[in-house]
Amino acid sequence: KMSNKNGLFDSDDEDDVQYNPEEGDPEENLDQPAEATGTSFPVAIPTPSPAAPSKSDDEEEEKIGASSPAGGSSLPVPIPPPRPVKVKPASVLEETSDFSVTDPVNTGHVTYTVKGKDKDGDFEGSRRYNDFFHLRNALINRWPGTYIPNIPAKKAVGNKDDKYIEHRRHFLQRFLRKIGTLPHLLNSDEFRLFARPSGEIEKMLAMMPRITPDLIVERYKTALHVDEFPDDFLVKQCREVINEFNAFCKKILPTLKAIRENASKMVPAKAHLNANYKTLMEGMC
Repeated sequence: KMSNKNGLFDSDDEDDVQYNPEEGDPEENLDQPAEATGTSFPVAIPTPSPAAPSKSDDEEEEKIGASSPAGGSSLPVPIPPPRPVKVKPASVLEETSDFSVTDPVNTGHVTYTVKGKDKDGDFEGSRRYNDFFHLRNALINRWPGTYIPNIPAKKAVGNKDDKYIEHRRHFLQRFLRKIGTLPHLLNSDEFRLFARPSGEIEKMLAMMPRITPDLIVERYKTALHVDEFPDDFLVKQCREVINEFNAFCKKILPTLKAIRENASKMVPAKAHLNANYKTLMEGMC
């Protein structure tokens, strides 16, 4: 079950995914007797002299592996499993400066000058907020389960205010720059219609062929290099990364809520300070 949350493939059932790490660390048991067919053999661990420089973990493991019991046969020494691959979430990828949204013009409908670059080269044109809105909806529907950057929400009242227009321009530009870090979206047919339209973007996106489950699977295999049947070790690594990030989110959420509450308490104080400052300036004039 996939959704359009942050991350390449996110699940709505995050709480159901539980990872139970293996008990203990194999490295902690290197100095214990090794067992083989009911007979215990001590594993000789060389002790470096005080004057000798410290050895690396790899050198120590080689010495331990080379040590033999009295019988002359060497025993395998446990090697720690590889650590999980640290995957940088798509939501924190560095933005590219190849895209810009500038020069908002209010002529009843606010339009922005959009510039960017994809595999077909540079593009430039005038776009409205609705064009971004319909592009994002098309990406959500046609690339289910993948991370799609956010755009500002629609606003019926006050959307022509200069301050709000600048706020919206900033986040629309951020949306494009994040798209630029995701090649499967940047080079998609949906984005191509947005970058180089030959008519109304909303109608052109609506006329695209219906997406089918088989087509989605083929898209992900080609564009995202997704293996339909990954091996168990890779699945385990991914679950470790997911659970690590989930634990981090649970720890940081109370802090973020506290910051939000404190910030909301500061808004009236700031408004009161601005009013006093305005009164002072008027009195001085």
